[in-house]
Amino acid sequence: MGVKDRLDLVIKYLNISGRAFSKQCGFSESYYSTINDGIGADKLNKILSNYPEISARWLITGEGEMLLKNEENFAFAEKMMKKFSDALDVHKEEYSVVVGQNGRIVEQNGEIIKQNSEILSQNAEVIRQNTQLMRQNAEAMALIQKLSEKLK
Repeated sequence: MGVKDRLDLVIKYLNISGRAFSKQCGFSESYYSTINDGIGADKLNKILSNYPEISARWLITGEGEMLLKNEENFAFAEKMMKKFSDALDVHKEEYSVVVGQNGRIVEQNGEIIKQNSEILSQNAEVIRQNTQLMRQNAEAMALIQKLSEKLK
């Protein structure tokens, strides 16, 4: 029996729908239907916070009783929630680092776009000048042609 099967038993015990369970835990309404055989630490933490009567040990491993009955189970639940909370904090720090790096990359991309825009403007000016020189060259060639014909 996996975590999903045990959550089915919890929902049956609570006499609510999977959608209501998801909503009460702060998940999307469709979250419950997408659970396969495992759930992340953050999701488990929310479930156990919303339903403290559920044994963390039982939900994770299937060992023991579904409902907490004694201090040992409460201690285990607290220990597991602390462990999950610590893991979540680590990931939050990693997320913050990634967000910071992403911000710097966005700034760098902005600078590159600005530089590319300046280069495009310079290229447009060079093309304009080349076009003007080509016209002048064509005019000079026409004059040379006329002079050449007169000299004949």
